[in-house]
Amino acid sequence: MDLILDFCNNHCGNEDILLQMLDIAYKNKIKFVKFQLFNPEKLNPEYPDYKNYKAYLEKHKITEYMLCLIKSTCENYDITPIFTIFTHDQISRLKEFTNFKLKIASPDMTNHDLISKCLKVKNPLLISTGMHNKKEVENVKTKYKNKCEFMYCISQYPTEEWDIDYNYMSNFDGFSDHTLGILATKKAFIKGIKYVEKHFTLSRYLPGKDHHMSMTPDELIELCNWINYKKSIEVYKNRWLE
Repeated sequence: MDLILDFCNNHCGNEDILLQMLDIAYKNKIKFVKFQLFNPEKLNPEYPDYKNYKAYLEKHKITEYMLCLIKSTCENYDITPIFTIFTHDQISRLKEFTNFKLKIASPDMTNHDLISKCLKVKNPLLISTGMHNKKEVENVKTKYKNKCEFMYCISQYPTEEWDIDYNYMSNFDGFSDHTLGILATKKAFIKGIKYVEKHFTLSRYLPGKDHHMSMTPDELIELCNWINYKKSIEVYKNRWLE
């Protein structure tokens, strides 16, 4: 039962904000934090509002210096970084890393070329499934059985809590939670999900497209307290059953 803090682009391309976010993760004993690695030059020119979105990506990309900060800080804090890979060229940027995971975003769930290249790295790979129907998801799960872990996901930002199928979620390793608040995350853990990924921000008032639906530091503290309490209950229950 582990929480993955998804920093997405909420670091705003700013080293100070990035370090503050990592510091909060460390203080709350978070084991996993997730980042996005993308190359703005690879953006399809036919993408809607191409010019503005490319400028947004340029501003929010992780620079080589930021990548060095991530490596050193995560090693010092004993945090495992997870990197969402959007294009092949970003994989080679991680050659100095040892302990990390890779992730495939929902739009690339059927991008078998990208998945194959990520699997060659020999590091654990997560695949998100939000933009595909159940048949497509089950086909991919069968194809990569025992090679990847799969995340239940609804690609709506934010997701309405009543749209979540908790029974179907039980067939997955993890849950990418895009709802407002922390109730859905609690329910997922109660269902026995191994880990939940949740967008995280220092403040919902920062500029950017994801801050408004991301978990705040206060919500993180509340959630971590609940997780620790639930774990303690499980420990005592197991001792009682012995």
